[in-house]
Amino acid sequence: GLFSSSTTKSILDSGLALKGTFAELAAAATGVIKGFEVIQTVKSSSGFFGIGGSTKTRINTVLSELPPEAVRSVSQAFVYGEELLRTIGETAGVAQDTITTVLQNLDVDELVSLRGLTGEELTKELSSVIGSILDDASYEIFESFAEYAKFGEGMLETVIRVIDSNRKAIQALDNMGISFTLVGDASFAVTEGLVNAAGGLDKFLEQASFFTENFMDEAAQLAPAQKSVAKTFADLGLTVPKSRHEFALLVNSLDLTDSSTHSMYQTLMDVAPAFDKVSDAAEEALDTYRDWE
Repeated sequence: GLFSSSTTKSILDSGLALKGTFAELAAAATGVIKGFEVIQTVKSSSGFFGIGGSTKTRINTVLSELPPEAVRSVSQAFVYGEELLRTIGETAGVAQDTITTVLQNLDVDELVSLRGLTGEELTKELSSVIGSILDDASYEIFESFAEYAKFGEGMLETVIRVIDSNRKAIQALDNMGISFTLVGDASFAVTEGLVNAAGGLDKFLEQASFFTENFMDEAAQLAPAQKSVAKTFADLGLTVPKSRHEFALLVNSLDLTDSSTHSMYQTLMDVAPAFDKVSDAAEEALDTYRDWE
């Protein structure tokens, strides 16, 4: 005809729209987790006998409701993230109320592009975005750890590394007979200083092990393991097993299909090396006694 026009629509991008506080996302509050599509609309007009034609392009982002199971799945990732932050916070000496306040006030406004992604790629992209959000929360919650950050580390990665180094360094010092009573930020500052001076955690632990093995007598070397075993079983409310056999029976008695036993199982696995060391010493002492008879 004298005038003609056409309209073409195409989807440029699609995925998840996350808009709300961290706490709202974890609670799957209404409207905070939706789907989105970026739609391009191209309208072309030929004009009068081809004269004065024009093309107009409009790009809109359209939100849509997701199935309840999809919302729950995304929300659960934030629940796990919150649990992780609270667990780390407890170890780092951060008050739970502080974490609650941060999560209630941390605004999230993200469009997570998932178009064309499936399976592992989709999971990886979503995990990357949630990991970035967790880092944002970590900067607020663990701001005192910023001085320990290494190039290329996210804040959460820094906090986990520093806490792990602190735990291992304190254990190594204890094995050397060096008492360490500092806690919280003061404790982290000292252990990070020691680890850095040694050239890294592995080097620090290597040096501590050399000192323990070559400059301490057997009784002194055994004392930390005995202390660890006694404390662990006292915390569990159990009597210390008298032998490896009794220890094995205790482990085998756990019904691991019951999730409530998982913590005890892991605690026993953690203390097993120390128990083994104490058992070795006890058996050696018994053999020596028998030789004297």
